[in-house]
Amino acid sequence: MSYIGEDDHFSYRDGKCELHNKNISPSAAAAFLGRKLALKYRRFCAGCCNYDKVHPLYAVCSGIAESGKDVYVCENTDLPSLLFSRPIMSADCAVYLHGDSGSLIISLFDRNSLPFSDKALGELLECSDRECSVKYGKMLPVTSFSSILAHNITDSLDIKGLIPAGVSCGNSVLRSLWLKFFSGSSDELAFQVSDNGQRVNAYSLKYGFISHEKLRMCCILKLLKEKTPVYLPDDFDYSTDILGSSEIIRFSRDAVPPEAGSRRFLSDPLYMCVSLAKDMKNFFSLIEELPAFASSKREISISNMERMPIGRTFSDQSGKIFITRSGRNRITLAVQSYSAEAAAELCCLWTEKFRRLDKCGTFE
Repeated sequence: MSYIGEDDHFSYRDGKCELHNKNISPSAAAAFLGRKLALKYRRFCAGCCNYDKVHPLYAVCSGIAESGKDVYVCENTDLPSLLFSRPIMSADCAVYLHGDSGSLIISLFDRNSLPFSDKALGELLECSDRECSVKYGKMLPVTSFSSILAHNITDSLDIKGLIPAGVSCGNSVLRSLWLKFFSGSSDELAFQVSDNGQRVNAYSLKYGFISHEKLRMCCILKLLKEKTPVYLPDDFDYSTDILGSSEIIRFSRDAVPPEAGSRRFLSDPLYMCVSLAKDMKNFFSLIEELPAFASSKREISISNMERMPIGRTFSDQSGKIFITRSGRNRITLAVQSYSAEAAAELCCLWTEKFRRLDKCGTFE
């Protein structure tokens, strides 16, 4: 997890703004954030997971409109449908409100339908609130694009009938969306959907646990086998490096090449899983061809942040270790290795190294 910082109302990390000030109403804080967003972006689409978040939803939209920008508002939608609607409405920023009762998290997505980068989130943190514009923008209500998304995936991938796979998801709206493509039960394959539909792991009776990262690498490997160059954002997950292909081309989010259209699986996990599972035989053959890979993460509380090599990558004979800041006094170790056991052991060893660095100023 990457921690950017916090202002008077929100903490900023991993493409999300989470309300931490309990002395201000969620709606007032949301309006504050809306005015900051309007300084950076031209047109918005915004939605919330359920009607509990309607008041702060309209508050953030009011903040945007008060600043002279237009925003399309969808009161009760799932995140995949909102992201699908973004290019249709020519929005360059998508805003999604969610969180448990009593909390407020606002997830932000750029013109590529990817979570805000650390750079974009940092720029937002540095923005000051602004006065209202002389000319107000528009708040335009829209309905959910869920059915349109489902039809688009069906037509794009030529899906005929339900794919035999189980679906586990605590969000009933998302589960209903996934059950338009999957049978909901299977002894061979099951998908576990979380993070508002933005993260999916799978479990196969034959191949065991298949992480979200491995599912994405299957899509990349599939494109590479088709002799199709794969365009990925320059800040995309490090795990793809293990494929070691010269046909993986990085690009800046500020200048997306037209050829990058084949990267939809990066921003739409439902599309990703349907495209893989519609040909189960080919999907499992891709799993078998993947290099041995596993990852592990651990957060560490520290007291001397200035000693921490934030953003550094360390190599070990068993794998790689990536260091990011995940809180005011926390860092996260992300470890990549050849097996789950090796990754967990490496994570444990390097946790102790960083505790010594925090305490003594040296790894030794």
